[in-house]
Amino acid sequence: MALLTIEQQQLIKAISPNWAITAKVTGGLKNFEQLEKEVENKELKELVGVALLQDLQRNPTTADNVILLDGGSFQDCQDNTIHFEGLRMVLAYFIYSKYIVKSKISDSFTGMVNKNRSEATDMSKGAIKDEQNDSRKIAFDEWDLVRAFLCENSDLYPLWNNAKTKKIFNPSFTTVRATRY
Repeated sequence: MALLTIEQQQLIKAISPNWAITAKVTGGLKNFEQLEKEVENKELKELVGVALLQDLQRNPTTADNVILLDGGSFQDCQDNTIHFEGLRMVLAYFIYSKYIVKSKISDSFTGMVNKNRSEATDMSKGAIKDEQNDSRKIAFDEWDLVRAFLCENSDLYPLWNNAKTKKIFNPSFTTVRATRY
């Protein structure tokens, strides 16, 4: 079961509904469903671990999992009340960061092509990369709060194993210099 629906995505960080509901193959997954599945199985699996991800997928409506997915508040170790938006927000921004690139690419009978319309101007590759990096930063910032929630409430989430999780490598390029020989 998908952890994020297209309706939830649209409320958090909207993407083109026309692109999202298109299915490339007859009877296949719609674009959004495919993208959501890829992000869950790559990004989210690396963050929360396989066991917790599979528990969330099987039991998204249990009380503890609803809080983890939809967000809430918790007391940190210094007795501060911390509010977090939940894993659905993390997913939505990871999906948006992938959507930025994938929405422009079409698979045609002649191979992979970029969409091109006369009434629109393409964004530069740098602007696309900046937008993608901004979305990933928002996702990671929210993940930090979710991770703190999981650490503070590890007794409620026995499948959460903080020691085995790692931060996904997120390269960012600040400048490119041409060198002459």
